[in-house]
Amino acid sequence: MAITQPYFVVAQEHKTSKFGTEMVQITLLGIKDRQQYTTYVDKPNHNYKHWQHVIDNPNDGFVLDNLKTKTHKDKVLINADSKVVIAWQCEDKNTIIDQINDIWNEEDRKASAGTFRDLFQ
Repeated sequence: MAITQPYFVVAQEHKTSKFGTEMVQITLLGIKDRQQYTTYVDKPNHNYKHWQHVIDNPNDGFVLDNLKTKTHKDKVLINADSKVVIAWQCEDKNTIIDQINDIWNEEDRKASAGTFRDLFQ
């Protein structure tokens, strides 16, 4: 079952595709499942328009929504044909990273609440 979640754009890297065209490899982090995902956006493809704002602003921090996953050779990828929705954009990626860490720390704290370890803290 696919997880519907927002994704944080970790990195972008320009590469040459196997067809000799310029493509962008985008690495993302699932905010709910904390897993790393990748997508490949080939500039000549029609899906490029969905990713263009993200690609044109590689130094900004982005949280994206409405992304679909697909399995290719036993690897789960973000489908580059997804119609990207920018849930959050800011000039400083660290702002988003700090917010994600706060969320994860709170989730971890709640998950460990009431455990034997808490008796000694």
